[in-house]
Amino acid sequence: MTPEETSADLKSRLEHLLQERRSIIESLDVAVNVSNFARCINGMGSVEAILKEAALRVRSIIAVRSICFYVIAEDQEMSFRPVHCDPAGTLDFYESEKIPLIQDRTVAWALRREKPVIVSSSDRTARIMLHALSTPTSILGLCMAELDDSKALEETAPYPDFLSIVLATTAEVLESFLLTRKITALNAHLEEKIASLERSESELLGLRDRLEEQVRARTRELEATNAELTHEVAERKRMELELRYMATHDALTGLPSRSFFHDSLEQAIAAARRTNSRTAVMFLDLDSFKQVNDTLGHDIGDLLLVEIAHRLRESVRETDTVARMGGDEFMFVLPGLSAPGEAAAIARKVIESINREMSVGGHTLRVTGSIGISIFPDDGDSVQTLMRRADTAMFRSKERGRNTFSFSDARREDVLTAPAPPSRSERD
Repeated sequence: MTPEETSADLKSRLEHLLQERRSIIESLDVAVNVSNFARCINGMGSVEAILKEAALRVRSIIAVRSICFYVIAEDQEMSFRPVHCDPAGTLDFYESEKIPLIQDRTVAWALRREKPVIVSSSDRTARIMLHALSTPTSILGLCMAELDDSKALEETAPYPDFLSIVLATTAEVLESFLLTRKITALNAHLEEKIASLERSESELLGLRDRLEEQVRARTRELEATNAELTHEVAERKRMELELRYMATHDALTGLPSRSFFHDSLEQAIAAARRTNSRTAVMFLDLDSFKQVNDTLGHDIGDLLLVEIAHRLRESVRETDTVARMGGDEFMFVLPGLSAPGEAAAIARKVIESINREMSVGGHTLRVTGSIGISIFPDDGDSVQTLMRRADTAMFRSKERGRNTFSFSDARREDVLTAPAPPSRSERD
């Protein structure tokens, strides 16, 4: 190949490399422009500057009197630190409004959503918008803004979508701030190499080989980084599932907790209204459980509760809910009943299951339980009413000698209730 042909070939390859570089830069520009935060990535060097720009973007989407951004302090979980407030003099207003919103779990609810939440201020004179500042892998902070009621939100109907995009992009910028700086440095390095290639055609071949090796090395780094991020996302999702389970289940027995029970009962009541059926609530209290703790110790008592929880799950239907309310108290949601007699049958089965002897920590134990039953809609149409009447019926079972069940409506008991049959040891 002649020198002229070699030079032409090298020029052609150089043009190809330049074209690839332009394509990469254009792709990055498109990705950044989607979120409309090019200046945040390329020119801003602090969290405060990014959030100040975000505040301007929010104001361009919706009419607000003021806006304040909080970020979660790294050293304290779910502790919010104000970073940018516009105007600055409104910080005291947001600090006073934030406390009750955290206490009534409105903030927690807003952080779990991908859309804005609008609430009234403490004195009912203003409306406050809350929106999470989060990425798919973490919650970074919270945006609070006092809405300008002089302008109707309907004037910008799709504002929640645009607002969510802006705040999601803000969170992504904050999380990937260091990564963006590395990408900028890499681009500068590549530009220097390309300029060197343009200055000296005689060095093109060697520089091309070294550049290709650098690209391969960078690719390996990016692949490794991507693998790490994938693993981190999976691990965070696993932790979120574990935390969600711990929040709704009893740590000792694995049974649903009080909050889970409330949700299940509300859903069962709603379904019963739609299908014109009945839902029963059963309150079970173990008889003389304190004596086990006092004589054998709390460790044996805990093992006994675990065994009882296992038996309770086996005694009910798959559609029923068994929850531990605390101590030796358990509650049941029995949906889809056609008659109170079905609840009585399940109550008998529960009592029979816990009456059987059990071996716990080297001790042979036998316990009994008293049950109270309330029926929707006969005994009430709310969670609190049904729970209260089941509790009252349970105390009537205690008064009747324990180890039995009673209905909230005593008129049912002549037909449907009876003490549990004695165990084999009692008959002997």
